[in-house]
Amino acid sequence: MKTIVKKAIGLILMIAAPLISGRAFYEYVSIKFLNQKPSFPFGKSIMESTQVSDIAYLANYENQLLTIGFIFLGVAALAYVSMLIRAFINLVWLALLIGVGFYLSKMI
Repeated sequence: MKTIVKKAIGLILMIAAPLISGRAFYEYVSIKFLNQKPSFPFGKSIMESTQVSDIAYLANYENQLLTIGFIFLGVAALAYVSMLIRAFINLVWLALLIGVGFYLSKMI
């Protein structure tokens, strides 16, 4: 049960993190460069409650979107890299098993 939950969380992260990151970057570009009004894709009350004037990268809406975009881009990259590393380790074990089998078949 524990492995199913871990795999489900990993799958959800691999799907949701790039979508959230892309939406944050799109909103950032549309506000910063296209001079559109904010659409608050993550909720207006949440974005206003997380604005902190003491921290420069959370001081305004544009910087918050950029921060959200980079954080979820990093989460997506970590999820995909960990998946690639696990797949590589499985391939190494498979190659080792095939090598041992080939060595044993030559001895017989």
